Amino acid sequence: MRHVCPLILALSVCIVSSSQAAVWPENDINGWPTGTPESQGMSTTLLQEASGKMKTPIGTALVIRNGYDVWHFGDPYRHAGNVSSVERSMLLTLYGIAIDDGVIKGGLNALEQPVQSLGTTTAKTIGSNILLKHLLSYTSCANPPGSGWSYSCKTRQMTDIFCELYGQSYSSSCSQKATDLLCRPLGGQWVSYWDAAQHELKFNIGAADMCRWGYLMINNGKWKDTHLIDSGFVDVATQPFPSPNGGYANINECWQIHCTAGGRWVGLPKDSHAALGAAATKVIFVCPSLNLVVGRIGIEPKEPDRIDEFIKPIVDAVTGQGTVSALPPKTAVRQKPVCEAVVYDMRGKAVARLKAGGAVETTLRSRALPVGAYVVRAYDTIAPHGAFVVLSTYRGH
Repeated sequence: MRHVCPLILALSVCIVSSSQAAVWPENDINGWPTGTPESQGMSTTLLQEASGKMKTPIGTALVIRNGYDVWHFGDPYRHAGNVSSVERSMLLTLYGIAIDDGVIKGGLNALEQPVQSLGTTTAKTIGSNILLKHLLSYTSCANPPGSGWSYSCKTRQMTDIFCELYGQSYSSSCSQKATDLLCRPLGGQWVSYWDAAQHELKFNIGAADMCRWGYLMINNGKWKDTHLIDSGFVDVATQPFPSPNGGYANINECWQIHCTAGGRWVGLPKDSHAALGAAATKVIFVCPSLNLVVGRIGIEPKEPDRIDEFIKPIVDAVTGQGTVSALPPKTAVRQKPVCEAVVYDMRGKAVARLKAGGAVETTLRSRALPVGAYVVRAYDTIAPHGAFVVLSTYRGH
């Protein structure tokens, strides 16, 4: 039986604020603004030493902190090629755009509706008990739906339904629509193309442009002055899917966005998530609590999908918060009972632990934390390693 605790999150006013605007890349391939590691709260020395500490070489990579290009491994601005299963995270993002654009009607409530209600030819072939949230979270193949996560569950149907929603044939016209909806707004030189042999949408992209998708996630679906995706969609898609049987469908998998709520990536913050492709040879690593994005193209980790083998030394190079102005605010939209909340500074260090029995904001103010940016994560009891159920920020006073 699930135990419910009385601590209620009420963090709508606990937002990082600044008079400075967030930093954004320009549209060209070399568009990321540059900054020294120290200006963004990282250590040049530790980044120089990072390669020697990696269990697996990182290959070609770009490190983005607070929206700034602070470090290169190899030449990340060189255009690469397709990024394998990273493209599934892109397809999920396209569904978020379709919801925000109203092509999928009903806003986030559409996630709770049967896939059949989308009305397209392929959607009508999906079982009536499968909701859109099951399809997009790769849990629709389980019995009951939502109780298990499967890597390749109904990927082709997801592709077909997307094309049908926009009135496109399964061809280059559908990939052009994907380019127009996702690639063009984010800039760079990446594009989508149609792979007829695999019947898939694919993307040609290099490490620098991979970071654009990560920065979109960091900013909760916002890109410059445009909200491409509802922040609520980003929120649920970057968390493990709650199983109707209790627990999670897979505590280390979000909605075809891999995560580490179960602790499989040793030493990485629990809110970290990543798009992975080709046995983690292609990686977009995203850590909202550190405002850190890494786009990487390299060789397989020694252990399957263990991106901590090359990401952890980069995370360890974070020494402070740097330019807080670029940290995107994220407010709690749920009033969900939880059993514990942990407050982290921007280095990822726990500085306060709040037990059940009071409002988080009131308790935080009573701790008199120094001025700065903090991350608040609330935990429930159904995840043995403490999967976060909501992520917010607190400015201090």
